[in-house]
Amino acid sequence: MILFDNNWDTDKLEQEALLRQVQKIHLVAYENRSNKGDEEGLAATNHWCLFLELSSIESIRLDMAPGYGSDGLRGKIEISTKSYVCTNKSIRTLTFHPALSVTPRNIVELITQKGRQKYQFTPEWEGCRYWNLILFQDLEADKYIQEGSAQMVALDLASYWAFPAGQENRNMGQGVFRN
Repeated sequence: MILFDNNWDTDKLEQEALLRQVQKIHLVAYENRSNKGDEEGLAATNHWCLFLELSSIESIRLDMAPGYGSDGLRGKIEISTKSYVCTNKSIRTLTFHPALSVTPRNIVELITQKGRQKYQFTPEWEGCRYWNLILFQDLEADKYIQEGSAQMVALDLASYWAFPAGQENRNMGQGVFRN
C-alpha cells in the first residue's frame, strides 16, 4: 500500500517517527484571537488539528488544511514531526489515551485505507471540524480509542471557542470525500 499520495504534505515529517508508539491523542482548537469571521461575514470559527504525542517532547501533527487545487478547496494533510507535545496556541484541547497499541503509521494507514486524505472543503473554506469528527469515528470503529470518544468530540467540534474564554454553538461545515 502506498503510504502517502499527493494529498499529503510530508516535507516536515521525520519518517522514523511513524513507527513510535502513540502515548496520547490530542485534538486541538486553535485560538482565533480576533474572534472575527471572514471578510464575507461568516461567523468566527476555530481551526482544529490532531497531535499524536510520542513522548514528553515530541509529537506528530496531522493538519487537514485547505488551499490546494484550482479553487483552493482541495484539502491536504500536512503531517509534521514537532519537538513539543501540543501547540501552545490552543483555546481547547481534548486528550485521549489509545485503547490499543498504535503507531502514527497505523493511523496514516487507516486514513489512506478509508480515503480520508481525499477531502474537499466547503465553498466557505470550512471542513476541518467535520474531517476530524470522521477521523475520530474511524479511530473508534477500529478500537484505537475508547467507545464514546467520537461523540464527545462531536459536541466540542459543534462549538466556536472564543478567545480568551467562551463558547458558542456553530453549524459544522461538511466537506466531501473525493474518490
